[in-house]
Amino acid sequence: MPRKTLVALCSLALVGWALRLRALDAPPFDFHPTRQYYALIFADDLRHTLCGDPASAEAQAARENRRDEALLEPPLLPAVGALGGCIAGRDAMSPVARGLIALVWCLGALAAGALAEALGATLLGAALCAAWMLFHPYAFAAGRSFQPDAPMVAILLFASWQWVTGLRRVAPRRVEYAALAFGLAVLVKLVAIFLVAGVMAGGLIATRCTPTGFVRRYRRAVWVGLAAITPAALWYADGFFGHGFLRTQSQGRFQPHLLTTQAFWDALALRVDAVVGLGAFWLSLGLATLTAGRAARAVTLGWLAGQLALGLVFTFHIYTHDYYNLPLIPFAGLGLGLGVSALERALARHTPRLALGAVTALALGAAALSGRAVRDAWRDAASAVSAGQATVVDAASVGARVRHTPHVLVQAPWYGLALKFTGQFAAEYWPETLDIAEESPMLSPAERAARRYKGEVFRYFVLGDAASLGAQPALAAWLGATHSCNAEGRRSRVYRRNGL
Repeated sequence: MPRKTLVALCSLALVGWALRLRALDAPPFDFHPTRQYYALIFADDLRHTLCGDPASAEAQAARENRRDEALLEPPLLPAVGALGGCIAGRDAMSPVARGLIALVWCLGALAAGALAEALGATLLGAALCAAWMLFHPYAFAAGRSFQPDAPMVAILLFASWQWVTGLRRVAPRRVEYAALAFGLAVLVKLVAIFLVAGVMAGGLIATRCTPTGFVRRYRRAVWVGLAAITPAALWYADGFFGHGFLRTQSQGRFQPHLLTTQAFWDALALRVDAVVGLGAFWLSLGLATLTAGRAARAVTLGWLAGQLALGLVFTFHIYTHDYYNLPLIPFAGLGLGLGVSALERALARHTPRLALGAVTALALGAAALSGRAVRDAWRDAASAVSAGQATVVDAASVGARVRHTPHVLVQAPWYGLALKFTGQFAAEYWPETLDIAEESPMLSPAERAARRYKGEVFRYFVLGDAASLGAQPALAAWLGATHSCNAEGRRSRVYRRNGL
């Protein structure tokens, strides 16, 4: 990589990371609070195991909350948060983990720029690709979220860069680095396997390397790849065939009949638009197809093919969970970077002065748009945190009221995870749409609790949004007949079961 390109990409990555460090200690309501508090619950239990008092009420609540949640991926990120909590206290778990994730994402943006350069992008094209990942509003929030999607994508980009350059230069060491990174990406999150397959196929097509020829030329890399994928294979095999947590979670993911419904495609278009923008997606697809060289087209479309395969298998999640479309961010960045590079070369061949002016204008325009995107991202994050602040304010008082006991039912946004984590109490979740009496056979939370606590009933019912009770007359009647209001906060309300 030319030194100018390396300096430009490193500078952009450093600026992107520094900007993401702002307000990391705020409650994680800025991006999918459910997923972030899910990770924090595991981190809290690990923290108590590593350096806390296992006999405390808070530790017992942390264990109960962790036991209620399925551990889908290896707890790599929660372990980082737990170590941060041991060193700097419980409140440091989220900032430490999110700061590290932000760094990994920014390094992934650097790798995206390096990959674009390896595929033939100019300095401007490579910088544009990296800037797209760093300053796109959705990527800005996702790139510091306490969940595995951003690290997975970043590691895949590094692996793709090493894979492409290794194959094109016949450099076995780079191919081995790629194999290690591919294995790590799959360990971080299982869905990476689809993108791994797409990028590997794209790289082989780009270099006209057959699978047989690859095995013959890179025999050691094959063994490195098998070793790298083994931890992920063992973990996920245990999840499917051993403890069964993945088998349970995977039920309902694959729903191919959805592909024949208009509602699916309408919802998917909304998800893609929210993540990357429909216009940017189609423009980058057109640029990658029509202006990129053969190798660049094969690798870029291979990445997209992997994402499409992910969508076919995880049919339900691809149109209901927008962050499953996060790999489209680097895809769009690659397409735009390669397209701008082709335009720059075409202008330079005919009108060099016009090319210089166009490059300068594009660079200034990109900088202005990046600044505006970051401003909008900060504003949206501050708005989301402010909206969730009432939950945090109430949580401490709720935890004290229920005495950190595990015998609690909670109805609140985000499955009550924010209340449970901040208030340090364990609870079964009462779905917000479940307005039924306790005697109803549909009340699965109470039934699960009766089994788990050997028939002991819940002592408390925590209503995270008291205003919602007006739309739930059956729940209001049951609470009025069997509970007494124990405390009211800014939004929440705590009921205690009569006679307990």
